[in-house]
Amino acid sequence: MKYEELANICREDPETFKVAFTLFAGIGAEAITNATMDDFKGELQNMENKYEILALAKSMTGASLDTIFAVIQRELPQVKGDGEDIPFLNHYGDEDGVCPCCGAEIEYEGDNEIDDDGTIVSWECPNCGATGKAGYTGVFSGHYRVEDANGDPVPDRY
Repeated sequence: MKYEELANICREDPETFKVAFTLFAGIGAEAITNATMDDFKGELQNMENKYEILALAKSMTGASLDTIFAVIQRELPQVKGDGEDIPFLNHYGDEDGVCPCCGAEIEYEGDNEIDDDGTIVSWECPNCGATGKAGYTGVFSGHYRVEDANGDPVPDRY
């Protein structure tokens, strides 16, 4: 199952998607493949769309875990926890080096724009043809190779 197909299902009915994913993750891909409704006496029997849930859980075995997790992060509403939203790992669930349109590995163009906010690098996806820019921010990690006014190394800091 491809990302867009799974994402459309999630957008149309996020609750069914969540129950199907819980079922898929709870018993595993191998067990869900051979499961029948009889295997779920209490869990699904009282649900109106139980056959749709089981079918969706089975179809998840045809998707990579990266695809499933991308759909969860990009398409499901943000999780509420301890009275406030739990932030996504990255805005839109972006991953370094991964096309946000199709999930393929992107190719960087080699240009680097450096400014006060970080570095911007252009990219193109060889799989779907999408293009864009990847943003990287520098994070302070400490001082190193510290020298005093005379140019002598500062002990324990060089």
